[in-house]
Amino acid sequence: MSGYFSIDLKIHVREATRYLSRAERVVIPKAMARTLNRITQPSLNVIVKQITQVSRLNRQRIKRKLFVAAMARPNNTSMFVIVRARPGVENLIEWVAPSKRNPKAFRKRDRKGNYRFKGVKSSAWQRNKEYKGAFIGRGQTSGKLLVFARTGPKRTAKLKALRGPSVRHLFKKFYRQGVLRREILKRFPREFERNLKFYISKLK
Repeated sequence: MSGYFSIDLKIHVREATRYLSRAERVVIPKAMARTLNRITQPSLNVIVKQITQVSRLNRQRIKRKLFVAAMARPNNTSMFVIVRARPGVENLIEWVAPSKRNPKAFRKRDRKGNYRFKGVKSSAWQRNKEYKGAFIGRGQTSGKLLVFARTGPKRTAKLKALRGPSVRHLFKKFYRQGVLRREILKRFPREFERNLKFYISKLK
């Protein structure tokens, strides 16, 4: 999958431009372009905020994985919004409460010699779950705290990192819900009218 998503929006600008003279109508493309540049990123920030609410991912980290651009169509009554959600996995540690991210706790045993912690509790995929047999350790190369599990029952079995939902997955969820579309359509009228007046004033 390419990771590109597009929204084709019909913008009704006739009401705002019907009283313009022929000379004033030349500013419509400029006003349209300026409007799109100003509303796309703030609209995307709404989704970024929602992703941070369902995960513990850093907001700047999410922004680095999302790109949005908008272009006006030649008729200046519609626009095409392109969003790219870069692929990339997120370790399950991002959905573990900070107070529970203690790798030493998973080495502690009870009097019978059994590990006190049977797994890692996480809120990934929007549900609380304990991943049996999982534990927290540090990555061999990165040194970062990560959630691991063994691929077999023996202690000599290989380790695998457990993954949570990616930024791309979370973005697609809110994208399908129409969050970005609604936000752009809500912001457009006022911003377009403001930019239209700005460029008309430059003609005088």
